[in-house]
Amino acid sequence: MTPREKVIEAMARAVVLDGRTRMDGSEVYHSVDALKEQDPSLWSSGQECATDALDALLAALPALNLKVVPVDGVPDMNIAGALAWSAELPNAETHVDCAHACFVAMIAAAPDLLKGEK
Repeated sequence: MTPREKVIEAMARAVVLDGRTRMDGSEVYHSVDALKEQDPSLWSSGQECATDALDALLAALPALNLKVVPVDGVPDMNIAGALAWSAELPNAETHVDCAHACFVAMIAAAPDLLKGEK
């Protein structure tokens, strides 16, 4: 399962299972697998809602100057950061300048793991 699919699955679980209880307070579905089997149309609807919500969130992020990135840098990010640090070092007044250049380069090189296929 791709990172995007994992996020959609988690969001669909929240959308579909939230408030799904009987009058006596017991759960209607004991697991997502049971839900998928007993009410596939409800699960499909939950996935569609989750996909729409994820797409809306991802569309809003650039205007907020935000991006979802891996916690640990992938090789392309590490290379971009190292190159930016090295390029900035001869002209930098402080290591903070180098760190900023490194950070910006790493974020720009980060893969977009949640974009995926619609």
